[in-house]
Amino acid sequence: MLEHGLSSYPWLNGMLDGGRDQHLQKWGCEWNRDIDKLIEKSGMQVESKWRWHFGTTFFVRAKPGARLQR
Repeated sequence: MLEHGLSSYPWLNGMLDGGRDQHLQKWGCEWNRDIDKLIEKSGMQVESKWRWHFGTTFFVRAKPGARLQR
């Protein structure tokens, strides 16, 4: 999985949150999702995870795990 998400830095998340709605409307990308929380809820078993760009870009290798939690 390659995805945008919350940064490792709160100051950057604050900056990105300001333009979130415009970016989502124009590009269809919600760039401030909590990727770690989504992975946890999915039940996927993470094999490896890398983050770049101040922690906003996630590359995750995972395999199916428990069924989706609600």
